[in-house]
Amino acid sequence: MHDIKRGIRYYVTGNVGVLLLTWFLYAIGNAVTLPYFSIYLKMLGANAVDIGLTYSVSMVAQLMTIIPGGYLTDTIGRRSSIIIGTWLITIMTYLMVIAPSWQLLAVFYA
Repeated sequence: MHDIKRGIRYYVTGNVGVLLLTWFLYAIGNAVTLPYFSIYLKMLGANAVDIGLTYSVSMVAQLMTIIPGGYLTDTIGRRSSIIIGTWLITIMTYLMVIAPSWQLLAVFYA
């Protein structure tokens, strides 16, 4: 039992603990807001095709950044890439809130 407690403590302290906490909070925020994203797009004037294209373009954008993101992480270090990524996600989230049109919202989402 003591070994199990020590193992759990390893995963919730230090950098790993910070990552777990921040991604947990990020996941809660996404779970609460993402179901309403298509409604938000529609309120800004998007139709069903526009909403589908927004999601599709976003997935393609994510696919295209996986390999360069891994290379960047190897080049500048994991800590720096996590800090930069966290700030980018934060900035994009706030920009999504103030987007005046669905087109701009789609760009920020992607």
